[in-house]
Amino acid sequence: MVNSLQYRMLLRILKRVSCFIFIVPLISCTSAHQFINHADNIARQNYLSKKIVRTNLFSLVTYSKFNDTGQSVHVYIEGDGHAFTANKYPSSDPTPHDPVALRLAALDPQPNVLYIARPYQYLGEQSDAEQKYWTSHRFSQDVVDAVDQAIDLYKEPVHSSRIKLFGFSGGGAIATLLSAQRGDVDFLVTIAGNLDHRMHSEIHKVDRLKGSLDPIDHVARLIGVEQIHLVGENDRIVPKEIAEYFCQMSRDAGGRCQVIKVRGVSHANGWAKLWPRLLKDRF
Repeated sequence: MVNSLQYRMLLRILKRVSCFIFIVPLISCTSAHQFINHADNIARQNYLSKKIVRTNLFSLVTYSKFNDTGQSVHVYIEGDGHAFTANKYPSSDPTPHDPVALRLAALDPQPNVLYIARPYQYLGEQSDAEQKYWTSHRFSQDVVDAVDQAIDLYKEPVHSSRIKLFGFSGGGAIATLLSAQRGDVDFLVTIAGNLDHRMHSEIHKVDRLKGSLDPIDHVARLIGVEQIHLVGENDRIVPKEIAEYFCQMSRDAGGRCQVIKVRGVSHANGWAKLWPRLLKDRF
């Protein structure tokens, strides 16, 4: 039998547990909306319009401005976002907490700018989300083709014949793989780009991305594309050795490839402050 004291203690425990059960999803939901609203505000303040485009496999969130029909387009591709938790487990929502590529796109003064998020970013938690597309398959052909389709959906109606690709972190891998398969890329720029995910995995002693394409395998297909790979002096996530090895392989294959080390910048911090000057001086 349970006495009155035990009963009261049991009630207290149940109240605490029920509170925890209901509060955790609420916090998660609030955080997701917070990060989505954060991106929306960055875009709105810089006159970028939001649109969700449907490709064959994914709905991709985009922010863009098109003010000069026929001119080239600067295309920015976001990084991997919040792919893993602090405990190294796959997250339930890959939306970036700090959208570096979006910040850079917002600072670009060119008349035609298109920002493309990665699959499942900025859409909130979805019951049908396939986690592999922000973990093992983050650089898969499916993902590359989806971003490829999104670019065409924007580019064709405004009669733009050429594009420049800018990719941050894992978005640099996607931009590089796109440059290898498209015929309209004049310039490839990666910012802290993961250009060799096998080397990256070895450096960090983590499992390889078995479902992903690796940019280093496609250097021979980039001969006609001018490349600049920006690396942060203090980047401990994607160290400069990855870009240096990629560029050496590219030059050996006859490509035009340059690595630029940027002082005072880590993997994600410092790029936005320097971006207007880098754009003016380099691109």
